[in-house]
Amino acid sequence: MTAFKRWTKPALLIAGGLVLASATVAIAAKQAVPENDAIRESQAAKITLSDAIARSQTQFGGKAVKAELEGDEGPLAYEIELVNGQDVREVRLDAVTGAVLSSKADDSDEGEDEHEGAAKGLAD
Repeated sequence: MTAFKRWTKPALLIAGGLVLASATVAIAAKQAVPENDAIRESQAAKITLSDAIARSQTQFGGKAVKAELEGDEGPLAYEIELVNGQDVREVRLDAVTGAVLSSKADDSDEGEDEHEGAAKGLAD
């Protein structure tokens, strides 16, 4: 038996094992939890952003001017800012059930526009 024949079978077994291991890792990576919060939160939400906006406008009146899916504080919720004339209201809807979690008058914009403050700092 030549050296080529003697090493061919073990080499093929090793190569086959590496291919199988690579395929397993690729499948596991596809099924892993996404690292991006937006992807993970959107997959967990059962109602859409459009539906949450429509529900809040129907229940509280006004026009939605800001809406965001938040999962940092408490349950996953849509935070929607509604403007009705001179009144501003912040509504939080559960992103899974659609239930109203809270509704409050929003009298100030303190800390609301982080990007605007950062832009002013750059311009100075």
